[in-house]
Amino acid sequence: MKESGTATIKDVAKQAGVSTATVSHVINNTRYVSDQVKQRVHRAMDDLGYVSNHIAKALRGGATKTIGIIIPDISIPYFGQVVYAIEEQLRAAGYMMILCDSAESFDREKELIDHLCSYQVDGIILAPVNPSFDYIRYFNLLGRPVVFFDRYPNAQNYTGVFCNVKDASAQAVEMMIRRGHSRVALINRDTVNCYSIVRERQDGYLEALQRNGITPDPELIYQIPARSESGYAVMEELLAKRPDVNAVYSANRNISIGVFQCLRDHSIRIPQDMSIVGFSAHGWFSMTSPKLTCVLEPVQDLGHKAACLMLEKLQDPERPPERVILKAFVAENESV
Repeated sequence: MKESGTATIKDVAKQAGVSTATVSHVINNTRYVSDQVKQRVHRAMDDLGYVSNHIAKALRGGATKTIGIIIPDISIPYFGQVVYAIEEQLRAAGYMMILCDSAESFDREKELIDHLCSYQVDGIILAPVNPSFDYIRYFNLLGRPVVFFDRYPNAQNYTGVFCNVKDASAQAVEMMIRRGHSRVALINRDTVNCYSIVRERQDGYLEALQRNGITPDPELIYQIPARSESGYAVMEELLAKRPDVNAVYSANRNISIGVFQCLRDHSIRIPQDMSIVGFSAHGWFSMTSPKLTCVLEPVQDLGHKAACLMLEKLQDPERPPERVILKAFVAENESV
């Protein structure tokens, strides 16, 4: 047996007793080959330790059938679920993915984009972290198609899939207003130099107040770091300073964890003493007691559509840019 990884397609063909063209068709699934012959080819590949060189194929003018995925935080269940749906759709089309985590760092994100392109990925699906960078110009220079998701890039013409969190946020706040809460606090991530969907959560909150004739109170609008300890501290401050407030829209997953924990630690009954709506609490909102009412994005549809948009761009590079907006929704539970 040859050393692992050094076998060639000719070695596989000789071992299996078929032509190199047949081996190629088996590997790339480009023509019908009987199951019996496929088994012989795969057995020969296993015996010889054959590994297909996708980068060499790309250099010969082909495609690697590989898509790069860059997300801002792999520890957030929301992104994990979106990636799962992306991979499901890509795999069904014969593509593999390479998953990268930018850790909310633009320098790291740019390094990952360059790194993925050096590995000859066919395209990149990206949740961008820099709201001011010209991604489209950069990807045009790299000669790679890009599909954005979750966060809008700083551009006019681009392909991507996003969620309308503004309308769902307004719906969530109106739900609390209808139940008699005229003073609803907003605890949101800092919107300075932040991506657009964070601002949309605040816009939805303000729109709900306006529609119900409520003047926004600046003292009830918080913009803080997206950390659970920050949510805890602000909720504690709110309880001490504003006893008239008995409803809160916590518009960030990590912040919601802190807010919920603070209310429990201070023996505040939910929803009898304080109503709360969280945001994007995928993975834990249904496990709280009481169960948290939450604004959620359709993660499976989002991931599937992002993958489909990429596959369509690869099939037709001249395809016009397409922007898809999905509806976020309120999962109503017991906390309101």
